[in-house]
Amino acid sequence: MVSGVEDYPKKHVQQQQLHTRYKLKMLVLLILTNLLTVYIFTSPYFNLRPSPMGSKNHISLPPGDSTTLLDELSSTKEQLSISHSLIAEMHKKLNSTSSLVEALLTELSSRHWGLDRERERKRSREIIECCHV
Repeated sequence: MVSGVEDYPKKHVQQQQLHTRYKLKMLVLLILTNLLTVYIFTSPYFNLRPSPMGSKNHISLPPGDSTTLLDELSSTKEQLSISHSLIAEMHKKLNSTSSLVEALLTELSSRHWGLDRERERKRSREIIECCHV
């Protein structure tokens, strides 16, 4: 029983050392991953512009030329504005087409009901004539 009590402080110290080592390993891992991330995103190989080879996943950033970026931004804004106006025009056409289709359906259904009514009248006349004979 005495040996169990004597072993407790040793085990406790060992556990604290293991816990401290684990924390240090995690801290080193965190620092290394952050350094790697900074290196990747600041390296000249990281690009945010589409490559000429047609790969859509590879994008390149120009090396610090703000005028080029501003020109690209204004060009993108213009294209976006044009796209918005095209979308608005398409919505108008879609709404008018939808209205025309609704009107056609209404006209077709009213003609269909009119034909059905005419057929019913004809049948009832035939029945009446048949009964009177």
